[in-house]
Amino acid sequence: MIQLLSNYIYAFLHPFKTHTLLSTVAEHAGAVQEKRQFQLVENIPNDVLEAEDTELAFVDAMSVSWIFIVIQGIYSLFAIHLGYQAFSMVHGDEEGLTGLLIPNFHAQGKSLVFWGILLQIVFYPVFVWFLTRVWGSFIKFFADLFEVEGEIDRKTNQVVNHSLVSYTFYVLPVFGTMAQGIGMLFYLYAGLKNNFKFTHLQSLVILVSPVIFVGFSVVLLSVMVLMVVISL
Repeated sequence: MIQLLSNYIYAFLHPFKTHTLLSTVAEHAGAVQEKRQFQLVENIPNDVLEAEDTELAFVDAMSVSWIFIVIQGIYSLFAIHLGYQAFSMVHGDEEGLTGLLIPNFHAQGKSLVFWGILLQIVFYPVFVWFLTRVWGSFIKFFADLFEVEGEIDRKTNQVVNHSLVSYTFYVLPVFGTMAQGIGMLFYLYAGLKNNFKFTHLQSLVILVSPVIFVGFSVVLLSVMVLMVVISL
């Protein structure tokens, strides 16, 4: 457990160095396979041994980041409670608009918000699994397009798994969600640049590709709907 937390923190603080080490392992393994010779453990470079202990599996990264999802849920409940109290203090509880809205929110709204946050926490593993699969699909597509050599599947898993450390930003009470979104792109960029050895332009193209894909899909769907409406 201590080793897992240490790897998680190291990946969070040193994303570029982490992926450089992971890339070193892949290069060393490829060199050994190409020469078709076995090497003793003591002959393996120290940086390779260090990198092998640094890699985060999906379950490991997801489990630690889950803690920060719980923290964010607590922040959300606390913020809603403060907002309710502030609204009550400013407008009162007995007359006017407050008399109509506050009781209903207190009885039903809080319950809905609580269950919404609880479901977000419970289904986080499913959501993040789907998220990593989507990013993995885009990365593999461009890896084939740019003719990347080596173990593409392993590199892809390393990049998307280590990007989950971005959920650490949820410890920030107000800007955590925004910081996590930007941070995830940053950690993906670190993996694309130092693990896959993509250029800056190639890495940026991969990062914006989901936006382009969604935009193209929306335009295509809109055109199809318009054609159906015109044909009626």
